[in-house]
Amino acid sequence: MDQAVVAFTLVEGLCFLVAVLIATVAWKYRDQPTGLPVFVTAAGTSGYALAGIVRKVVADPVVWQLLNNVRYPLGAVIAVGTFYTAVEFTRQNEYKRPAVLGVFVAYVLADTIVALTDPFHNLMIADQTTAAGVYVAIVGPLFFVHVALGLGITTCAIGLMVANLSETRGVYRKQALLITGCLSALIGFFLWQSVAPIHPAFDLATVGIVIYCGLVLWGLFRIDLFKIIPVSRETLMRSMEDPVVAVDADNIIIDLNQPAMELFDADEQSVGDHVDALFTDYPGLREQQPTDEETSTELTVETGG
Repeated sequence: MDQAVVAFTLVEGLCFLVAVLIATVAWKYRDQPTGLPVFVTAAGTSGYALAGIVRKVVADPVVWQLLNNVRYPLGAVIAVGTFYTAVEFTRQNEYKRPAVLGVFVAYVLADTIVALTDPFHNLMIADQTTAAGVYVAIVGPLFFVHVALGLGITTCAIGLMVANLSETRGVYRKQALLITGCLSALIGFFLWQSVAPIHPAFDLATVGIVIYCGLVLWGLFRIDLFKIIPVSRETLMRSMEDPVVAVDADNIIIDLNQPAMELFDADEQSVGDHVDALFTDYPGLREQQPTDEETSTELTVETGG
């Protein structure tokens, strides 16, 4: 096997291993917002990379075409997974209605049927040739439809994240920028592969997937990607004159309004910290924190004024 082919195969192997690792971790957080769509994206990524590896070593052109084409519905799964990662993060629950979900399921199923029946109609892959010792696809008209739909869905995901940036602060902003960067890497390298591939044995989209997986993996352990989900400032009644601090079940600050920042001499960077850090100068507040049975409580602060 050509040395370049071996090197590119190793890169895809690395992508596969990282994607499997992320899928394993994400599955543990499947009940948390963004956990399930990140799992779906990582699972689709692992299958995409594995199919790319195996197709390099097959000799039968029909088997190669099927292995090559199975990546297309997996790419559709990745696109849908990224979209719902953005939906969960931005809490755009209207996109979780059964009718919308049904459209995405139909899209993935249609992509699967067209891709796997391609040996009969050749609308996805019109023909095959060889270069550098491997098969190379000559794409058909439906390939461009597939690419346009996948990139369009991922672009919409980026749009959701960018529109939400003004509502994010502190660690939320870092999470939002991380997800936006991940999505941008995916769409950039998928587009590059579709327009100007650099080698017949290498799918440039794999590079985007590696970057995506690496950034998500970093985010899991550095900024608690699955543990902290933004709450709209409107839900915190930012017009309230009284200080308001919202915490999660682990007493991690998930938002606070301007009066609270002024009272506790804090800023937006407090989001993501434990609430005890906010109450350093008011030890009595720790005893007034809500119990597990309470969803909210009113605390009394003596300022000495």
